[in-house]
Amino acid sequence: MQLAGNSEREWDEIRAVVDALPRSRILAATEHYLHATLKSRLFGFIDDLELKLDPQTKMIGIRSASRSGSYDMGVNRRRVENLRKQLKAAALIL
Repeated sequence: MQLAGNSEREWDEIRAVVDALPRSRILAATEHYLHATLKSRLFGFIDDLELKLDPQTKMIGIRSASRSGSYDMGVNRRRVENLRKQLKAAALIL
């Protein structure tokens, strides 16, 4: 994903979008990195969501992974796609 404009302002807004995700909790946030956990609705499993911003290219790397088990029924992939759609709709990414 690529930021649409000023990285500092948009990074703060991206953090707010992640914080508003259902059952999310931000564990660490810096000017270039964000780590949140998300709890599954049904069984309460914890997943990790990480975003890393390269300020020079304005590209965001994103990772969403389950802490337990090897199959998540596509939850993490859907989470990343939903997040991407929300960020694009808010004009935070291109």
